[in-house]
Amino acid sequence: MSKVKHIAPVILLLGIISGLVYYNFAREETFIGLVETVVVTNPSEVSGKITQSYISLGQEVKAGDVIAVIDSSDLEYALEQLELNLQKARVLNADAVTGEGSRAQSSIAAARAAYNGASATATKMEQDYAKALALYQSGAIPESSLDAAKLARDTAASSLQAAAAQLQLAGNSSAGSLSESSGIEILLLESKIAQQKDMIEKCTIRANADGIVISRNYGAGDFVAPGYNVSDIASVSERYLVIYYPKEKISDVVYGMEVSFVYDNSEYTGTVCFIDVKPQYTPVDFQTQANKNKESLKIKVNIPQDCEMKPGEIAILPAKTFK
Repeated sequence: MSKVKHIAPVILLLGIISGLVYYNFAREETFIGLVETVVVTNPSEVSGKITQSYISLGQEVKAGDVIAVIDSSDLEYALEQLELNLQKARVLNADAVTGEGSRAQSSIAAARAAYNGASATATKMEQDYAKALALYQSGAIPESSLDAAKLARDTAASSLQAAAAQLQLAGNSSAGSLSESSGIEILLLESKIAQQKDMIEKCTIRANADGIVISRNYGAGDFVAPGYNVSDIASVSERYLVIYYPKEKISDVVYGMEVSFVYDNSEYTGTVCFIDVKPQYTPVDFQTQANKNKESLKIKVNIPQDCEMKPGEIAILPAKTFK
């Protein structure tokens, strides 16, 4: 009986100590940190029907992974036509370079012949006018005949001037004028081909970041237009904890300060990367004894790369880590 009396106080004392420990632990101020991440969109740059989709919700992808393929058959057909036109233009350009000299010489020869003919005619009309003038002065022909001879002389002189201008133009023409024109056509076709190949390449949509697929807006068989987002990817390299810290204690927090948090029974350290300037009532999902029924400011803490937390998971941050 006496042994029972001695044991009872010991049990009572242990119960009191345990209760104090639990009480102190329960009263320790903590904050809830919710993992959020930068969401990277993956829009289409061309329009068409999606023929292949390679992603599913929750799938991990790497930047550059193919997530969808758009039908490019029409673009490839247009590319084939452009390449055939380019081959044709190159053949014509080669012919132009080969025959350019002879064509230029022929053009000059024709212009010179026209000039010589016009010169002979002008000389003849000038002589006829001189004779007509002498006859008119002697009274042998009427004035109308003299006027006709003068008109013929003036017309021949104008024709000679035109032939001279044509001969000069032919002589000044660049020997490479035709080949230069076909060369420009080749450059235009090459530019169009490069643009067409770029459009075909864009029919393969690739992931813009390492991360986890959180939305799949279009799948195989769907038609997509330029600018429409095929999928959202939650970046794994740009994660952060969202925390609501009491407004009256915000002076405890500064940019770049290190903050410890607990996840999966392990402790990690991040840095404060964002502090909001607009207070708000603490959202219900973030309320703890440390910020309940208080106006708070949203802050963000970078998550280190060695921490495998995923978007939507939570971590516990002791209030003392901010002091």
